[in-house]
Amino acid sequence: MLAFLLLPFLALIPAFIASSKGRSFFLWWLYGMALLIFALPHSLLVSTNVKVLEKKSIEDGSMRQCPSCAELVKVEAVVCRFCQRDLPAVEMAPKTREKPEGEMLILMEKHGMHFDGFNYHYNGQEFPTFRAALEMAQDLPVTWGRER
Repeated sequence: MLAFLLLPFLALIPAFIASSKGRSFFLWWLYGMALLIFALPHSLLVSTNVKVLEKKSIEDGSMRQCPSCAELVKVEAVVCRFCQRDLPAVEMAPKTREKPEGEMLILMEKHGMHFDGFNYHYNGQEFPTFRAALEMAQDLPVTWGRER
């Protein structure tokens, strides 16, 4: 009985191992659920799917292809480590803060604030943090969960 309760959690082991090698997490979890004794060693022995891992690293923006030799290099690289050629500069978009959600949205609506992706705005003023804008809107310092 205990084995059936632990099986879904134990099946996560081959799923994580295979996922780190570029394989489908869900399919390997199902395989682990059905045949854990075989799935675990198989996940350790299965080869890495390099193309999938390379595609993921390009999509998440951590790597790019060298235009000369087509090898993957870091986005910040100036010279390709494989062919030693200069790489074209890449325009890096500034990172935006996380979008407000939940309680923040309620407070923003209540006080007439808005978020433009970089700063919070209240009464024509820009604030770098939600906390600063909220303090100005409420005209008093705020501690999450209670007022001072």
